[in-house]
Amino acid sequence: MLDASGKIHGLQIIRGKAAKPGQRDKEYWPRGVATKGHFHLIGAPSWIVLVAEGYATAATLHEATGFPVAVAFDAGNLGAVAAALHKRYKQARVLICADDDIYGKCIGCQGRVVLPQHSHDCPHCGAPHTRTNTGVTAASAAALEVNGAWVVPQFREESARQAAFLEHGRKASDFNDLHAAEGLHVVRTQIEVRLSDLGWSSAARQPRVPPNSGGQGSALVAQRPRGSNRAVQGTKCSWPYEPVDPCCSSA
Repeated sequence: MLDASGKIHGLQIIRGKAAKPGQRDKEYWPRGVATKGHFHLIGAPSWIVLVAEGYATAATLHEATGFPVAVAFDAGNLGAVAAALHKRYKQARVLICADDDIYGKCIGCQGRVVLPQHSHDCPHCGAPHTRTNTGVTAASAAALEVNGAWVVPQFREESARQAAFLEHGRKASDFNDLHAAEGLHVVRTQIEVRLSDLGWSSAARQPRVPPNSGGQGSALVAQRPRGSNRAVQGTKCSWPYEPVDPCCSSA
């Protein structure tokens, strides 16, 4: 976890499936470390830098596009990270790659809520569920702050995505989920389309990824979805899918 000058402030430990019962799958070290405006950077910014919430999402985006990606760690940090990157890399375009948080649980009864269908009241208990699309709200605000832009993943089988949440509690919300469900090339295409719509391009070659150099831009990449070559090739969506875990999976 770095600041814009490259100083390390702390670590995020991701245990994934290795987490023991009752143990959090993610935590920060040291406890209470300041996260605002701090990030992990994959690649080296040049004419563009992408920003994502989680590491797995950032790794997927970097693997799909070759572009540098900053991990903000949570939606509430997107604005501060975008501002820090914009100040440090003044010529770089900033594209926020949002989580699409349209699925959540009612704050009261914990019933599953689909925001486009129930924007205010919980369909289970009838009380206000108080859920919002945190990812999109934070991404749009962050983009506005730095004169950047934002993009959200588009899933081909929206009905299957919704059913996976309502029936199994599996939320597909970010570009890592899109990678797992439909393939890495779909992620790349959606980013390319968004950049084309924005008119963003560079006459220079695609940013070169430096060798693994710790906080200064490691060339870590995500692994493909486990157990499904078809999902990677994009010939068929796979629901429920196995998330792509760049930390705990093997190639």
